[in-house]
Amino acid sequence: MELENKILRIKNLIKNLENNIQVTYPITESKKILLISLEKSREAISECINLALILEYKRNRIKHAKNKQKNLENFFKVCSQDIGITNREINRIKEILSLAKSARKSSINFKRNEEIILLSRELTYRKLNIERIKDYKNLIEVLLEKIILAEKILNKNYL
Repeated sequence: MELENKILRIKNLIKNLENNIQVTYPITESKKILLISLEKSREAISECINLALILEYKRNRIKHAKNKQKNLENFFKVCSQDIGITNREINRIKEILSLAKSARKSSINFKRNEEIILLSRELTYRKLNIERIKDYKNLIEVLLEKIILAEKILNKNYL
């Protein structure tokens, strides 16, 4: 039951992202919508990581860790191999997590043309635009499908 709830939550986050990308942002062109979408992307990625960790824990391939960093390491080392996540996808996952953290810690953010500029206290900056959010949404969909497929194959629950 817990797995179905996680999958449903991820699908709802994907639907919310789709709505932001297709409807809300084109109408408003608000930087707030992009920042909210980035946070939703981070939540969805975190839920996917948790789902994969739960599946591996149930198969006794990893031990339960309360440390977030250890869980993330387990995901990248153990889960990603079983699920078939590529190095490019791993880098994109790390990018989402890092960019969302930068957005939360950003001292100033502003919109320039079609991009959001996230400025840190150290005066370094990162950029965010609607194309990146679309790319992140697609990555989340692929990641969820890979996790579901890996679970079905490993449990031999074909069709």
